[in-house]
Amino acid sequence: MGIKLIEYPLSSLIHAGIRNFGIVINNKYYESIKNLLSKYIVNINYVINHEISKGNGYGLLLGILYRE
Repeated sequence: MGIKLIEYPLSSLIHAGIRNFGIVINNKYYESIKNLLSKYIVNINYVINHEISKGNGYGLLLGILYRE
């Protein structure tokens, strides 16, 4: 099936030397994404968005708050 959409930017950032990531994700896909990305030797912190109905802006805010 090829490379998954989430892997394109991750691969590019890894190639650029970045090794620490925060990914905002809803609980429904947490396990499948975690399994998919486990092949990468990087530090990935998953931020669970339990309120996906609030949209992308809320997800961005969660990522920003996690980073700080």
